[in-house]
Amino acid sequence: MLTVTYTILANFLWKRITPENENRNRDQLATRVKMKVVSMLFVIVVLFGLCWIPFTIFQLFLIHEGEYLSFSYVRSTLTWLFLQWLALAHTCVNPIIYGFMNENFRDDLKELLKESRFFPCIRSTNESSELELTEEI
Repeated sequence: MLTVTYTILANFLWKRITPENENRNRDQLATRVKMKVVSMLFVIVVLFGLCWIPFTIFQLFLIHEGEYLSFSYVRSTLTWLFLQWLALAHTCVNPIIYGFMNENFRDDLKELLKESRFFPCIRSTNESSELELTEEI
């Protein structure tokens, strides 16, 4: 269902034409933005599948072949818990995908880490030399 919905959304987005007169620079920028959005949708769908398909297959196997499992009860329970965790972890992955595929977010995160005292190795050499000079004074 997610694949179908996102495919429709990507198709709609790709076919959308910017109104007004033709402007080559604007059209190239719009095409680049469309490519970024479509690639982000693709990554979301792929990660959704990677997170949910193992759990779904295991559940189907338990339903149809449950009495023939060679796993012990503990092993099958641990497998089920891990696969459940993996499936639900997808909800945590989406914001990360949206964030790191957004150039503004990445730039803001870099600036935040540069200013942070917890990550001094990220600071540029000019900033750290200025910091050393102010500490010596």
